[in-house]
Amino acid sequence: MKEIKLQKFTYSPGYSDMRGARHQEILHKNENGEWTITSEDCDCFSDPVRVTGYAVSAEKLEEFERFLKEKKILSLSKRLKSSMFATDYSPWEYRITLEDEASSKKDRDEYCICEYRIYSKHDIDLLKELNRRFKELHGEIVSEEIKKDEE
Repeated sequence: MKEIKLQKFTYSPGYSDMRGARHQEILHKNENGEWTITSEDCDCFSDPVRVTGYAVSAEKLEEFERFLKEKKILSLSKRLKSSMFATDYSPWEYRITLEDEASSKKDRDEYCICEYRIYSKHDIDLLKELNRRFKELHGEIVSEEIKKDEE
């Protein structure tokens, strides 16, 4: 079974974006080598972007990586595409980037688990658990800022 060593984990919920709303959360290491979650929110094209940083404990990160491995979450990226499609809508998506420690150049494997796939009831239960466990990674707020989109 593939070892799970995260490089980055990105989550975007599904939402209607006709007004330019967007949301994304990225689990990654900051410039100090500490794991953090950076959350970016914008309600409308002309609105500023709210950027919030959350601490992530090493223990919770290890539990999360273990969950990904034990439940074979990466296999969800191989589900067949569905015929569903909606315009003016951003589908939900998880993007998982792994490090390959065997390589000196830090090759990365990337897996995308997205909305327009055919998922079984078991898969949907796993996705709910994935979402719950990702939310549990959010520790205390370590930074907050407002960025004005540059035209």
